[in-house]
Amino acid sequence: MIIGICGYGFTGTGAVFSLLKEYSRIRCLPGKRDDIEFTISYMPDGLEDLEYHLCRNFVKGISSDTAIYRFQLLVRDLERSHNRFTQNRFKRLSYDYLDSLIQVRWQGIRTFEYDRNRAALIRYSRLLRSYLSTRLKRCGFNAALFPFHERYLSVEPKDFQHKTKQYMAKLLGPIPPGEALLLNQPFSTNNPQHSMRFFEDPRCIIVDRDPRDLYIMAKYVYGPSAMFIPTDSVENFITYFVNVRKSLQTHDSRILPVRFEDLVFCYEETVSSIEDFLGLSPDQHQNRKRHFQPEDSIQNTNIFGKYAQEEAAIKKIEQELAEWLYPFQKSAGSGDGKNLARFTFM
Repeated sequence: MIIGICGYGFTGTGAVFSLLKEYSRIRCLPGKRDDIEFTISYMPDGLEDLEYHLCRNFVKGISSDTAIYRFQLLVRDLERSHNRFTQNRFKRLSYDYLDSLIQVRWQGIRTFEYDRNRAALIRYSRLLRSYLSTRLKRCGFNAALFPFHERYLSVEPKDFQHKTKQYMAKLLGPIPPGEALLLNQPFSTNNPQHSMRFFEDPRCIIVDRDPRDLYIMAKYVYGPSAMFIPTDSVENFITYFVNVRKSLQTHDSRILPVRFEDLVFCYEETVSSIEDFLGLSPDQHQNRKRHFQPEDSIQNTNIFGKYAQEEAAIKKIEQELAEWLYPFQKSAGSGDGKNLARFTFM
């Protein structure tokens, strides 16, 4: 079984990830960073984009060639981090996977990339080189002046999903019967079913938190690392918050939504629901509270109560995002965010 812990960005996925590390028969990726984000299935130019351009909306020979080329670039970007858990085989396994999908390859011109990404001067240079090459050929010289690249064609390759599952299995390694592999962010949070198709026996836990705390922490606590969340105006934050969540469908029995605050204030009940969802027994919780201590994480909740200067913004969030608010009890107090670095994976 593959267990994916997914969130929207600083919503507390690290808390659930740390909790599940306390169970026997659940293992993480090897290496010093067992919480590395494994996002290749859905990130731009990843597996979902590759499937779209090869299998769903191919355009002549352009779309598959460009999609394969961009996937290669993504592999190069991820190689260093992903070599840690693939015994330095990430690039080779990825290129072998692409080889199984490519139907034709040849030396040619990647026109689309040049037209889109190069400056006007280089495009004019291309035209000049083409003109000179043609003139030389007429004079009996076979000179290729324009830079050629290996091009690829793959249109509706057979067994794309099966081959992709095999690729994922090779990257992640064998999982012994009765055990589970814990991954950080392997599925897209807003549409996890789409990327879960590339894994054998997947389970997804989606973690969210009170939007008032998220707004305050993104604006005042996390600094530049949270600048993907708009906090320049509360109106922009509200629009962002709603839109990245509106397409989520949780009727799938393989998906469990979890509130970060519930794991803190309703620890026993929430742990029990996670165990039921994953088929775990309480006896397997052998390192209880070794990695996740709800008593410490309470400081990461109800943060907004300490920022009086944002009172108007908080009231607007409460009006517009009422269905996402957590019912904090008065006895809960206000946190100060001192332990935010521990349990706030993306």
